[in-house]
Amino acid sequence: MESNGEWGRALTLIQGELRSEDVEARVIRVEARKDGSQVWALDGEGGPLWFVYDNGRLQRANPWEDRKLPAAAECLRDGLLAWRPGRRAVATSRDGGAVTKLFRPKRLEDAVLRHELALAGAGRIPHWQIPGIQRVDREAARIDFERIQGTELPVLGRHAGEWRRIGAGLAEFQRALDVSGLPRHGRREELDGIAQLHRRYSVLFGDRLPDVDDAVHRLERWVAKAPPRVSVAVHRDFHDGQFLVTESGVTVLDFDQLCAGEPEVDLGNLTAHFVLRQLQNRSTVQANDVRDCALAAMTGFEIDEDESAHAALRFYQAATFVRLAVLYSLRPRWRSLRGVLLQHASASLDELCHA
Repeated sequence: MESNGEWGRALTLIQGELRSEDVEARVIRVEARKDGSQVWALDGEGGPLWFVYDNGRLQRANPWEDRKLPAAAECLRDGLLAWRPGRRAVATSRDGGAVTKLFRPKRLEDAVLRHELALAGAGRIPHWQIPGIQRVDREAARIDFERIQGTELPVLGRHAGEWRRIGAGLAEFQRALDVSGLPRHGRREELDGIAQLHRRYSVLFGDRLPDVDDAVHRLERWVAKAPPRVSVAVHRDFHDGQFLVTESGVTVLDFDQLCAGEPEVDLGNLTAHFVLRQLQNRSTVQANDVRDCALAAMTGFEIDEDESAHAALRFYQAATFVRLAVLYSLRPRWRSLRGVLLQHASASLDELCHA
């Protein structure tokens, strides 16, 4: 399957460009864009290599040449942390004192407003921090955030106390923010995101994933009969990589996607990612670590006792597993996880159907 469709054609050209046949194992990410082009990121000796494949043609891409990000030439030659071509980028400042985010100009004001709203809400939560804004450069479409020094929080049972506090902080954060005016992300948007990702997979490989279609159909049947719950503030990318532990508490990152949604959106995404980390790190993260951390987060969150809350949690867990199954099918290193991720989705769906 891996050599079929646009994926195989692009891979062949990249192999020729790099004069290597061991290219697929180096693939970090492939993004199939709306215009039909693809952006490939691969491991290279001096850091990531990027290629754009479009209509049978391949060319190298460099972050500092991204014309849709006005400050790319100034900010992305050094200290690059992440780059989504034509969409956004993250880099450390030259002096190391700030983290700079670059946006398309039309997205900047939205990002500023969402972060300022998150800052206002987090200020009321003990032991929660959100990086402050040091500078907004509207002409360059960039935001400089204070750089927080901290350590990532692992999915290990001995850190259950921290995960409990994160669950409690999430619940407080949801209550603290006024969500009027924020875009909504609900069950239908969750399914639309999976559908879009699956369509792009189909463009790359020339076929669909029947087991993904089956899982989505089960999710759709439940959505059709279950009324939505109350709207609260939703981070929308709430996973274990978004936290830094500091001496004064926990720093929460990346509020670019802040929106209104059901209370269980973030909790479902977080606990599903706990399972993913165990699948990716079997030698260090055990099943009991996942169980202990998930239980701690849910205990801190104090999820409602009514059946609709637990059903919503299972829905968002299952949807996250399905989305991850498609996403990691595009990352050769983790492609083998698709089957077990869909098994976890099926288990969550089984609980959902019996709720």
